[in-house]
Amino acid sequence: MTHDDGGPAYPIQELTVYRGTVSFGTAKDHGPEEPDEDGYTPPPYRNGMSIRDKFAAAALTGVLASETNATYKEFAESSYKCADAMLAERRKRREEG
Repeated sequence: MTHDDGGPAYPIQELTVYRGTVSFGTAKDHGPEEPDEDGYTPPPYRNGMSIRDKFAAAALTGVLASETNATYKEFAESSYKCADAMLAERRKRREEG
């Protein structure tokens, strides 16, 4: 199952020069992921953690404090369930305007 990760938690604006072209945008917007016809592969760009990961990390604090008999796997599952609920509520509020 694929989850909407909410996009980057800390998006970055980059100035990128690729084959003589200068452009601005988020890091994921630049360059091909595969080598071009000349064999050139630009360096990989990363935006860091997603909003889903950030929400899960925040939820983990509460989960660890309250679920004393859970396994680490259960801690992680609970944290991401909370993050998914937070993202769903965020989408709902954005759609409502």
